[in-house]
Amino acid sequence: MNSITNFLLGVLLVLLVLNLVVLYQQRNHIENAREQIKKTVEESLAVKTDLENLMATAIQLSDQIVTDIQTQAQVSKIISSLDDRLNSEERQSEAFIEYCNNKISTTDSEVSILSKFNIEQTFENIDISRQEEAYKANQPNLHYEVARLYEQGFSVSEIARRTNRGQGEISLILNLKQKRNVM
Repeated sequence: MNSITNFLLGVLLVLLVLNLVVLYQQRNHIENAREQIKKTVEESLAVKTDLENLMATAIQLSDQIVTDIQTQAQVSKIISSLDDRLNSEERQSEAFIEYCNNKISTTDSEVSILSKFNIEQTFENIDISRQEEAYKANQPNLHYEVARLYEQGFSVSEIARRTNRGQGEISLILNLKQKRNVM
């Protein structure tokens, strides 16, 4: 029985050693797998950090784009407003030039009429013209504005209200303009 027991003990010992070798190999495989999982988790965390940084940069760029678009919209609005204002001032300038041309024509007519009158009447007209010119020199814009508003169809009271002048003064300006046009 001894030999069978020894034999069995030897077989058990071999089986035990084989079992230990298999367990050691499994342990090494588990350790390797654990290291690979650890590296994968670290790489995933690094990728996550990179993605978060990219997202923050994208948000900053998006905010900058929105700001740029808003700024461009404001600039466009200002340019449009300035363009409208320029067009309005251009129309006013054209109206003023037309008014001046009419004045020149009126003055030419007055000069030809003056040559037909006697010297005494000429001196009276010159004196009146000087008084009118002195008055005009003080308020050329008012006369132009009154004439322009009247030509646009505003009443005397509306013109007086818009120019902060009395209705009598506005009527006088319009009457003088009509008298000049008749001459």
